[in-house]
Amino acid sequence: MNNIQYNDYPEQESTLTEDEVRLNKEKALQTLDELIESFITSPEMIKKGNNLSYWLSQYSIYLGFENSFQPDKLKKYKRGDVIKVNLGFNIGNELGGLHYCIVLDVSNAMKSGTVTVVPLTSCKDMKQYHTSTVNLGNEIYQNLKRKFEQAQEVFTKEATEIISLKKSSSSFTESQSLEFSKKLSKAMEDLAFAEKLRREIERMKKGSIALVGQITTVSKQRIYDPQNYKDIMSGIRISSDSLTLIDNKLKELFTKIV
Repeated sequence: MNNIQYNDYPEQESTLTEDEVRLNKEKALQTLDELIESFITSPEMIKKGNNLSYWLSQYSIYLGFENSFQPDKLKKYKRGDVIKVNLGFNIGNELGGLHYCIVLDVSNAMKSGTVTVVPLTSCKDMKQYHTSTVNLGNEIYQNLKRKFEQAQEVFTKEATEIISLKKSSSSFTESQSLEFSKKLSKAMEDLAFAEKLRREIERMKKGSIALVGQITTVSKQRIYDPQNYKDIMSGIRISSDSLTLIDNKLKELFTKIV
């Protein structure tokens, strides 16, 4: 039987002095430093040490911007949206790190600082998944691929027009030159966007598994993408049929069937 020694939880109503807090800080930092060092010196745990170090740095940034964070400056998130969320460094079988997630909120207000999601993981060949999961197939991959193909078409059309304009005239007037520069700048932006989509597709596995049993509510500060309507994951959603499968699994797992 595991015998874990837990620290006493601090009394919430006690009056704290600066010295007491600094002492607690030093103890915490020492414990943390010893833990990470033990991970670093173990070949089996070195990746865990690196992930923990990264998360502590990111977590500090979140806390630093917590008071100034304005969720209504982000895009509106709708039920079924696919978003990338930093789930942090978690314990045991809790999913951690950067993962795609499905937004579950029926109505999420712009000013709400949180959103409820179901995390996703990639589908691995021959792996048996727990009954608390839902296989979404390659729907998300195909949606992102279609968005990439559309972005490619937009750039190709712009590039063709630019080449045609360049060939049709050996010199531009000042107004024509300005208009040409605007078209060229827009085409370069669209090319960069298409390239971002291509890289995202290359990183993404074709199959997705919804870990319905790990439904969670997170701060919108944790949302990596999309934060606005121009980000690459904006507009990527799952179908109503897939949402129904998730809903049915939620009922099965978290409601009492009479």
